[in-house]
Amino acid sequence: MVDQVAFQPLRSRGGEQLLGTIITSVALWIALREVASLATGAAPSASRPARCRAASCTSAGSGC
Repeated sequence: MVDQVAFQPLRSRGGEQLLGTIITSVALWIALREVASLATGAAPSASRPARCRAASCTSAGSGC
């Protein structure tokens, strides 16, 4: 189904459409990821960057 909706129209235009295929793949990946998170009820989790998890970054004014 994904092939028929997203990639078959690109192939039917003919020619080498590498950029179009890459853009379509990324857009489709984002859309499927969002659908999956909605279906499972997953919520985005906010976390600090790894450099801010170190004990040295717990002091105020460290930029973390």
